[in-house]
Formats: sequence, structure tokens, C-alpha cells
Amino acid sequence: MRSQPVLMTSTIHLDAVEGDGGVVWSVSPEGFHTNLVVLTAGQSILPHRNDALDVLVVALAGTATVTIDGSDLELAPATAVLVPRGTSRSVMAGAGGVRYLTIHAQRPPLAVGPRRSADV
Repeated sequence: MRSQPVLMTSTIHLDAVEGDGGVVWSVSPEGFHTNLVVLTAGQSILPHRNDALDVLVVALAGTATVTIDGSDLELAPATAVLVPRGTSRSVMAGAGGVRYLTIHAQRPPLAVGPRRSADV
């Protein structure tokens, strides 16, 4: 993953960032976090659950199927989907691959505390 410094006067050409197979660029100015994800045809992001934050997924190029708690949503350029916290999501790139952003609030710092039992 490449991380770029954030300058108010800098321009990032997201279509020129190279790589595939997941996050290829990321930026975290104070308050929010953004990832550029690139998948080629047939690549996917496996199902995972995020209990902490809502995530906005914005398609830049290509197509994908975003599955949220078992419901399939089609993502195409200039479309977005909000993935609510507490849901499971996966992404499967379409025939031409996909390039998209994920945007969410900054995660809170990890807290040190007693370990909770599995039945809580």
C-alpha cells in the first residue's frame, strides 16, 4: 500500500495510481480515512464485518458487485453505496475490473482493557 502525504495544494490522479489486488493508495487527514481499492476482473474482497464505522464505497471506474449482509448491489462509475456499521460486506470485481474509494471516519484509538468472554 502506498501512502501519500496530504497537502492542501496537492493533486492525486487516482486513475494513474498503479497496482491491483486491494488497497493501492491511502490517505488519513484528521477526521477521516480514504482508501483507493483496485481489483482486476475476478478479484474480490472477501466477506468481512466492520462493527465500528459506516463506510461509503464510491466507484470511479469499472463495475463490481457489493454484497451487504447477503444482498447484492451493483456498483458502476459515479455510483456509491453506504455500508452501515455492523454489516458484513464483500466486493467482487466485474469483467473489466473496478477502481473504487472507501471513505470512513477515523477509527478510534485501540483501548486497553480486560478481555471480554465470548458469551458476552
